[in-house]
Amino acid sequence: MSQEVNKSFIRRTVVLNRKVDEEVERVRRRLGMSRSEFIRYSVLRMLEELNVLSSKAHNKASLKEE
Repeated sequence: MSQEVNKSFIRRTVVLNRKVDEEVERVRRRLGMSRSEFIRYSVLRMLEELNVLSSKAHNKASLKEE
């Protein structure tokens, strides 16, 4: 990622316990995703599951930073 962050993204800090972090790393590597992509994907899926975000909006949401 370049020094200039895409204006459509907001940077957040997330604190995970060690075991959860190890699992995130294992799974995201297996899927070929960056850490940020995996966390964005996971948050979008949870919002969709809770019916907060429609699947149509999820499909429009970008997972990759440009």
